[in-house]
Amino acid sequence: MPRAGLNSSNQTSFVLRQAERRDLAAISALVADTLRISNAADYAPAMIERILIDFTPEALAASYPRRVIWVALRGATILGTASLEGSRVHTFFIAPQAQGRGCGRALFERLETQARNDGAAGLCVRSSLTARGFYARHGFVSVRDETINGIATVWMEKPLAAIRSLPPSSAQSRA
Repeated sequence: MPRAGLNSSNQTSFVLRQAERRDLAAISALVADTLRISNAADYAPAMIERILIDFTPEALAASYPRRVIWVALRGATILGTASLEGSRVHTFFIAPQAQGRGCGRALFERLETQARNDGAAGLCVRSSLTARGFYARHGFVSVRDETINGIATVWMEKPLAAIRSLPPSSAQSRA
């Protein structure tokens, strides 16, 4: 079921829903724009182009059956995307114009809820240098620096605490 995002002076209005195959080309374009703009300070253009090979519509379609992919939409425009495969976070990108406006937080909360519902004890992600601060703000810790195909990344993990049910209040107990 779609979930509405918050709206205030510094927030963007959006709806979350599971991605559909027809979204994959737009997700690919979002990833390309985000990498070329937001990640340009951390990665050379040639590296970004190498990274983009993993995010073509065809590459996304190949992973589609294994992952649950979410999108944040404003109207028909995809503002952000994130996916989960088991306990591993993948393809987490927010359009530059939507960054810092609650879209990433809402997608992350959705992934975390999904992981808990699926019984995961924690989450892990191979973060770009650019996104490591975002993940750290959401409780991830850096485990190790990695270089994959010449591209610097950070392996990060986050334990998921079990959510306990609260006991009924004393007023409810007496009823």
